[in-house]
Amino acid sequence: MIVGENWDFLWTNLELKVFLEYWVSGMEIPEIAHALNRKVPEVEILILDLREKKRLPAPGSSEIVHASNAGRPRAKINCDNLHQLYMSDMTLKEIAEKFFVSEKTLSTILADLRSKDPEKWPLRESQKGNSLPRADATKKRRRLPRQRGNVDLEEMRRLYTDSSVPMDDIAAHFAMSRKTLDALIKQQRASNPASWPKRITTCGGRKKKNA
Repeated sequence: MIVGENWDFLWTNLELKVFLEYWVSGMEIPEIAHALNRKVPEVEILILDLREKKRLPAPGSSEIVHASNAGRPRAKINCDNLHQLYMSDMTLKEIAEKFFVSEKTLSTILADLRSKDPEKWPLRESQKGNSLPRADATKKRRRLPRQRGNVDLEEMRRLYTDSSVPMDDIAAHFAMSRKTLDALIKQQRASNPASWPKRITTCGGRKKKNA
């Protein structure tokens, strides 16, 4: 007899992240299993595995467990400590080294926290930057953090009306294709043309209207 033959013990990064959010929020194991469409033993085994590796945050804690590409927890970050360092004069590189993660990973975590609570996690002055003239845009191109979840139309409109931000960067920021972005903007323009005017750029000395 093979025990647990019909159980699934594989967890993707997304499933692990959602599980940890539910766990930290204080949800009971049966509720988590139901929300993730999993069997209770599958969740229990995951908890045992994370606890054995000392990667399971306490329910109600302010810790983030960052998942590695293999789907296993790799770094445990305390949000309170992270916020204190983020609001200090330390660079992102220095903060990343404190938590033993890459600067790219730290930026991803900060972008996710900012999307949930923008007032607590504001952009740093060095991240805000000023609009660049088109002549300098090719030399220094503003890179936007990738946005997850529901689309913030007001933020999209702000970026769209800033002609220094390339359309491809806006599409990448909202994790969508350029074609999807163009269709969404056209839809918004149809209902509110004043707020979503067509972009005007120069092409070979001539003015050209874009989507």
